[in-house]
Order: sequence, then C-alpha cells, then structure tokens
Amino acid sequence: MRDAQTAEFPSRDYPRLNPQHSHVWIRLGGQWLPARVHKWVREVSRNRWLCWTFVNYGQPASLPDWYVYDPETIRQRHDDQPPSD
Repeated sequence: MRDAQTAEFPSRDYPRLNPQHSHVWIRLGGQWLPARVHKWVREVSRNRWLCWTFVNYGQPASLPDWYVYDPETIRQRHDDQPPSD
C-alpha cells in the first residue's frame, strides 16, 4: 500500500474549509499514524482536495504539512485502532 502524498502550499485564492471530522489516520513511512486535519482546500485547477494536517497530533514532534486527499491513504479515525491494510 502506498503512503500519503505531500502537496505544495496551495494558492491563497482557493477557499479554506474547516473539517467536520478532524481526526484521521494517515499512511506515512509504511505505517498508519494518528493525525488531525486543520483545514481542507479544494484545488480547483487540479481537481483535487488538499488537507493541512498535523501528524501525531499532540506529540512534541507534531509538524503540519499539506497532503493530497486520497481515501486509501487518509481515513477518518473512529478509535485508536489503525486501519487494516
């Protein structure tokens, strides 16, 4: 299974949307990590969604980054059990 794809900072012309369900699992480095989506952006020119995400949210090394939304690599988190591959 592939990892989530990072994205360049999107144009400020695209509107930012607050998430309804911010807690997600994101696949990075071959493993599922807890994360929190801070903002969604619809990148109209490329017909895709981006999310400003903090991986390992609440941990000292939690750094935000932009990721391309893909339901295979970013999934809603309902509990502490990572998705099965």
